[in-house]
Amino acid sequence: MQLRFLLRASLLLLALLAVWWFALRRPLLDWVQFSAELLLQSLPAVHSPTSVDVDAARVWDLQVPIPGGRSVHIRAGESVPTMFTVSLPLYWAILFAGPWSRRLWTSFALGTAILLLLPPPSLLVYAAHVVKLNLFPHAAPALGYFLNFADYFSATVVPFVLPPLLALGLYPDLRSVVLTGLPLPADPSPAPRPPRRR
Repeated sequence: MQLRFLLRASLLLLALLAVWWFALRRPLLDWVQFSAELLLQSLPAVHSPTSVDVDAARVWDLQVPIPGGRSVHIRAGESVPTMFTVSLPLYWAILFAGPWSRRLWTSFALGTAILLLLPPPSLLVYAAHVVKLNLFPHAAPALGYFLNFADYFSATVVPFVLPPLLALGLYPDLRSVVLTGLPLPADPSPAPRPPRRR
């Protein structure tokens, strides 16, 4: 059962990666730009201008606040925010490779919503790490260790580790099949009604 699941998940991942790259990547990047800018503008006690812009060459310009009431511009290639969205096709492939039941769509919607909320803070963690390395290299070492770990974790670990954990956590039918290797018991058919007496 696990082997069939892995084969289905692999084939689905190839197909969904193609759909993500050619059809969904640009709308997802638009979402990351919009939500990251909204998150920047909602940060408390920030009085300097902030923005997230994308130029004609698809280079991202992040205007982020720094201490002293100022802001700086950070330029990043499109590969940076793109990496934060690759978790979606991976999650969908794992989810749809499992058994189909009524709970599948609830797990799909909830997991997709969670994964859509992660790219904006991940992009800001990346920006904070760049600011620390370039403008404040001698700041508190603990802050440097934290930002280094947070940037690595959000860009390298979360996009690939969180989707399978979410799929197993949110979809009990998939968890049962993957962890036990046994197919789900079929739903019992309703008992036939006795004929009416006339």
